[in-house]
Amino acid sequence: RALSNVTIAEVRRLMLRVYTLNGSFIDVPTGSPEPLMESVANTIGLKGSSRKYFTLVQGKSLDKPQSMITEDQKQLVAGSEVICVRKWCFDIAEETKLISTDDIAMNLVFQEAVFDVESGRLQPNDEQQAELDVCCDPNFPVEKQYILLCQKLPEYNRIDINNCEVIHQTKGRSQEIAAGTNVNMNITTRGIRLVDSNDRKTVDFTAWQHIRGWRFSEDKSLFSYEIALISPQGDHTFSSIALRTVQVSYLLSVLTVLVKRLKKLQDGPQSFLPHPVASQEKEKGGLKSFMNSLFSAGKSGDFSAI
Repeated sequence: RALSNVTIAEVRRLMLRVYTLNGSFIDVPTGSPEPLMESVANTIGLKGSSRKYFTLVQGKSLDKPQSMITEDQKQLVAGSEVICVRKWCFDIAEETKLISTDDIAMNLVFQEAVFDVESGRLQPNDEQQAELDVCCDPNFPVEKQYILLCQKLPEYNRIDINNCEVIHQTKGRSQEIAAGTNVNMNITTRGIRLVDSNDRKTVDFTAWQHIRGWRFSEDKSLFSYEIALISPQGDHTFSSIALRTVQVSYLLSVLTVLVKRLKKLQDGPQSFLPHPVASQEKEKGGLKSFMNSLFSAGKSGDFSAI
């Protein structure tokens, strides 16, 4: 049967094949009533204290997750073909501690780092690449050192949402963006960057402080975010960038955890999740709206050091 027709309850009565980013897989017994991630963690020997730094995602390929698998989820995403365990940690200090205390966690993080380098998401220079190659010597692999080297590369914790279609012509912060443009969305601690999928040139970049909020359709096929356009005089207007992507559900999970992390750094221990617009949780056309708790038009900020 196709994964899209299998409920979580049915999967638990079978063997669940879960992949890691190097293409290997484990078959997890699923007769247990425990959450699927717990079953995976127990099977591979991941320490209890490490489990919050990993998640299960599902999608059509290893490099294009569509959604996270949650404890209360009853149905796998339609069209999903692959379930994969992925790192879910956006804090380098916490990750460094993690790979120093759990060898299984270190191997999973190492696989993710290798995947990012080989796919081109991380781009070391020739000298850095030579250092990384030494760490991958099959006779004497040094996984921890490889990870520490990757942590120093630009945008190490960047999340990519690839092959998004711009739905209508819109004004970005530096140029007009034509309808039908195919873009990759780079989500970083600095903000959201759109890169043309064909020529790899930046189409738009907006810092978190200049993103007022985002909307998504009920079927989670459409996503838009509203950006502030600041004039030289300090006045601002707003423009909405609307995208079509199969990764909306996964994108919303990323935004929630990353914005919460950045808000905590900004305000200290008290942190806030992005919250639904109180007067219009559901808008015309079935869209749902969220405000960005980091929004502050006219101000700047830089979280790139985390």
